[in-house]
Amino acid sequence: MGGKRIAKFNLSELFELTTLFSLYSTQKNTITVENLSTGLYVEEKEIGLIGTHEISVENFHIESLKFYLTNVKVSNIDYQLLNFMTYNNQVIPNVKSDSMLTYQNCKFIKRLG
Repeated sequence: MGGKRIAKFNLSELFELTTLFSLYSTQKNTITVENLSTGLYVEEKEIGLIGTHEISVENFHIESLKFYLTNVKVSNIDYQLLNFMTYNNQVIPNVKSDSMLTYQNCKFIKRLG
């Protein structure tokens, strides 16, 4: 019928599922400052709409939707990041964002040895 369905959710729903079964397929990675390689790292905090992702399909099947997430621990603070999403192994593009940067910090990590 040409209808459009929109699903809105918070990232916390993907990290802390409270249902009896996993509704969304997720792949989670965890990193800490201790296992980062040498490099320049930028930390930013934003508020607002971080991203709107959109894809057009004939018949939507939730089992074909997959979220790639990273849990980052820095200075005893846990951050949850959404790296990207796929549908049938195709990356779903970000089509809109409307956020305001509230904090920015840059760190250089050099490993000795």
